Amino acid sequence: MRPEELGELASFCARQFGTEPDYFLRRWLADPAPGSFALVQELNGEPVAHVRVYARNIRLVKEAVPCAALANVAVSSSHRGRGLARSLIEACLQECLDQGFEVALLGTHIPSLYEHFGFKTVQTPDAILRPGNGSGWYEAAALTIEDRRRYSREHGERPGTFVRDEWYWKARDAWLPAEGWRLFRFEQTEGYCWLRGREEGGVVDEAVGECLPRLRERGVVPGRWRWRLPRALSTGLALEQPRTEFKMALSLRPGPDLSSLESPEAVIWRTDDF
Repeated sequence: MRPEELGELASFCARQFGTEPDYFLRRWLADPAPGSFALVQELNGEPVAHVRVYARNIRLVKEAVPCAALANVAVSSSHRGRGLARSLIEACLQECLDQGFEVALLGTHIPSLYEHFGFKTVQTPDAILRPGNGSGWYEAAALTIEDRRRYSREHGERPGTFVRDEWYWKARDAWLPAEGWRLFRFEQTEGYCWLRGREEGGVVDEAVGECLPRLRERGVVPGRWRWRLPRALSTGLALEQPRTEFKMALSLRPGPDLSSLESPEAVIWRTDDF
């Protein structure tokens, strides 16, 4: 992708996904990772397919390895069924190999497309929280330095988490609130959690500190909420595997132990996409 094409490709992706160009621009512009890139297929000078790769470092067991997080795979509605997605992903994975990535990760609603390339589904079940009345929870303005340190102590070494340095924290701050995530705390406790409301409940993610047991005890607000968390912390909570959302992973070269992504300690946060 050439820099001058940013706006055009954001509009292209927006048409294919039925959303606004700002969603893509926000994430692309807030992503300063030097290894990130995008590939575009053209026909007669017009884009017909696109894929974005976010350069990340993902924890596997106790080490972090270079991870190519594939996203925004879009094919023009008028050119589907011609194998463009497959040829695009094939070229993308080769580029990822050439650039030294060791693992590829993606989220999809059509896992069969990526199974062709050897991607395997990573089981990331959600815990179903009981309804609460919202008492004690309040919206917070921003994370503090101590919040970041607490996250690092509690979750920073878990398989599946992305390494968070200063630029990554800033990037998240640029996209999460704009995409409906809200930062909440519980009165007189340390910690935080990110919430995003949906019909009949919503999603809870990234509970840190004392807010984690408060979610168990009190719920959040009326409704049916999902909470993606390590299996090691799910004792006593009902687990459910989303049927339409699939996280998939692929080892690009010998060595990485992807089984650790499904260990009891592993977690792949929704708020890390990507």
